[in-house]
Amino acid sequence: MKQLRAFLLAIVTAMMALPVTVESQEIPKDEKSGLFSYHEVVKVDSISADELYSRAKSWIALTYKSANDVIQLDDQNAGRIIVKGNFGIIYYANQAWVNHTLTIDFKEGRYRYDLTSFVFDNGQWSAPLEDEKKFWGQKKKLHMQLSEQANAFILALREAMQKASPSIDDDW
Repeated sequence: MKQLRAFLLAIVTAMMALPVTVESQEIPKDEKSGLFSYHEVVKVDSISADELYSRAKSWIALTYKSANDVIQLDDQNAGRIIVKGNFGIIYYANQAWVNHTLTIDFKEGRYRYDLTSFVFDNGQWSAPLEDEKKFWGQKKKLHMQLSEQANAFILALREAMQKASPSIDDDW
């Protein structure tokens, strides 16, 4: 009996030492707007605003199914691109989407992104993700999926913005 207790105590202790899972991730909320929002200013030393703009345009073209359809504003002079797209998710074992707005601003040596305006859409109904009453018992799972998708999306953007724009090879 003492061995069983010691074994169970060891299991419980080990489980408590495990890191917190993704399910506990909270989606950041903008204090001013009250909307879920991922935003950051990222410094990229010695890179011009024009080069950052070019890198972002390349990333958008490779990331979205139809870059021309999702780009809502493309102003290189002002240093801003606004994109409206979506992430695919699973909701109650069915395909659904989370629409979002991505704004990228460019200045010499830095860029700023704002990923926000998340709206759930399953083809039958849609609602902003902040309207938590609409999502019943699936809120945590939905937030977990959004967090995973958004973080992967942001990581891909950050990686693309670190790489030089592809040059066109005329020797082919």
